[in-house]
Amino acid sequence: MHPLAEWLQAEKITAAEFARRIRVSRAALSRLLACRRPPSITLVDQIELETRGAITPNHLFGAYRKARGGWPLPPASASNHADGSGQGLADPAVTFPVAGGPA
Repeated sequence: MHPLAEWLQAEKITAAEFARRIRVSRAALSRLLACRRPPSITLVDQIELETRGAITPNHLFGAYRKARGGWPLPPASASNHADGSGQGLADPAVTFPVAGGPA
């Protein structure tokens, strides 16, 4: 079940009432809950505000990703470098040359 649908059920709020509160059509909310379209940033913000932070962007985008077969992210402990060193873009020691700077 979509995280927002679970929250609505727990809070005993109908989808129609919630759609009114966040100023979207019932159809737009239905598409979001069915993961037929990715949520817009504006909609994500409206939902996060209306749910007082109970439903976050991660919930909304995660539900969409999961429904679409997703693009699973590696676990935090996984190496992000081809040689297995764990060094790469996430490593603060990695630097990139700046145009006009020392090579």
